[in-house]
Amino acid sequence: MAEPSLTSGATTRVEVARSGRRTPRRSTRRSTVRGGRAASRGQAGAGPRRRLRRRARSGRSASADRPTRPPTRCQSSERSSAYGLMSPTATTLVRRYFGRGNLPRKELMTTVKEIMQIGVGMPDRETFAHFSHDMLGLPTTNSPDGTVTYIRVDRYQHRLAARTAPEPVLNYIGFDVGGPDALAEWKTTLAAKDIDWRPGSRQECLERQVADFIEFKDPDGHPLALSYGFEIDKDPVRYTRELNVVGLGHVLLTVKDTQRSHDFYTGVLGFRLSDWICIDDHIRLCFLRCNARHHSIAFAPCMPGKSPRLQHVMLEVESLDDVMRSYHFLRVHKAPIGMGPGRHPNCQTIHVYVQTPGGFAVEFGWGHRRLEDATHQPITYPSGTPVDVWGGDIQSTEFELG
Repeated sequence: MAEPSLTSGATTRVEVARSGRRTPRRSTRRSTVRGGRAASRGQAGAGPRRRLRRRARSGRSASADRPTRPPTRCQSSERSSAYGLMSPTATTLVRRYFGRGNLPRKELMTTVKEIMQIGVGMPDRETFAHFSHDMLGLPTTNSPDGTVTYIRVDRYQHRLAARTAPEPVLNYIGFDVGGPDALAEWKTTLAAKDIDWRPGSRQECLERQVADFIEFKDPDGHPLALSYGFEIDKDPVRYTRELNVVGLGHVLLTVKDTQRSHDFYTGVLGFRLSDWICIDDHIRLCFLRCNARHHSIAFAPCMPGKSPRLQHVMLEVESLDDVMRSYHFLRVHKAPIGMGPGRHPNCQTIHVYVQTPGGFAVEFGWGHRRLEDATHQPITYPSGTPVDVWGGDIQSTEFELG
């Protein structure tokens, strides 16, 4: 198709895209270019072409009688794009798209994107490794020096890392912040909130298989790591039984004060409240999210005489079949099933829990809800709300909610 002429009866409207390039588009308005239609009729003062011919006969160049002007708006836009800057017109288009005052803000960089890793310690790491391999169906490997056992779940090198410790302990929860610039902003943000943090050493980064991280503690002493650059394994996961895991879903921590934990994670880390569940007058569970998942972290009050700890880790599986196959496999092999099959009332997850030798449970879950910040309103489920809408209850004495 031929390009439209600038001297035809229709003008050309130029739109500047985000890249700053100009794209001609024919307008439906009548011509406003002087001589546009007059030239085609042979009338006097016929416009640009006649003026150029007159200048040629007089021996002057077309620009000799024009003063030098600064670059036009479109020319400035092209220069800005060449240097990686957003052009003025492109900025206008972006504002129209996002709405006035709603351009992406710089502070949005300092958000937690996803829960990525769990580091744990336990007295009998070898037994835990065998249980993970034989019962959970997850492949395991050891670090070169043999001090860390890695549990692979999905495309990442590992999601769980276990070390030997005198008693079960949570070593860290690793969150993804996206990159080095975001991590640098987090250092400033935490310092402004008077929260002490420490940098990860080179050896620790190698051990955790990340590019870099910083670490600090929540009010109950749970270590939290803000990281980026998680290593990916290009080889497919070789599960040891019929199983397909989508990824690491969430963790539940026991804490001394669920309201205090809520305030810290929402006020410092930017988590959003999904809902509360009141099991009874004393047990109130809090569910927070950092992305579209219903929750990435949850809190339950500690049982009397117990210290804050990691209660369970949820692995999201690909299908309902994976949940039920896991249940029957664990039942047949007499593994300590903690709860399930069942369905939670708030996140709608169909689940089965199994207690591990590491002092925490693993939940295989499917059907976990996704929420939209713009429409979701937090809910408080009243006292007496069951944790399983199907009426299931705790099945193993080793499994404790708090």
